[in-house]
Amino acid sequence: MYIRVINQAGNEECYEELVQYLLMARKTLKEQLIDSELIYAYARCGEKCLGDLESFVREPNQADIQKVGDKCFEAKMYEAAKILFTKVGNNQKLAQVFVMNKEYVQAYDAAKKADIPCMESCLLRLHQSKGVQNCRTLRIEHHYPS
Repeated sequence: MYIRVINQAGNEECYEELVQYLLMARKTLKEQLIDSELIYAYARCGEKCLGDLESFVREPNQADIQKVGDKCFEAKMYEAAKILFTKVGNNQKLAQVFVMNKEYVQAYDAAKKADIPCMESCLLRLHQSKGVQNCRTLRIEHHYPS
């Protein structure tokens, strides 16, 4: 039953209502899908629900936080992705989020923690040139030298 509700709410973009439904469902069912979809629904609600998202991931839950973070990143919900990647300690993805948010100092720090030398070099050059396209080109050249 709840899978149909999740799909329907997603199709109709009724994420605030979905949050309420999933919070209710969560009282009786402890399932990864419910918790993961709740996190995604919080993210889709935007800035007004980011505090709730942050609180939820701090508590014990069944969610696949990495997978939801990837989904948020793909949907360009970078603030939510930042919260989720911080929670799971994925500094490589976190560096990418910071670059997308133009938070270059934080991106550099996350890249160093993730031990991504090409990202560090890229960010240093990015700082000098102020061009994101340069960063992508450098990363590709590092992984696939000619």
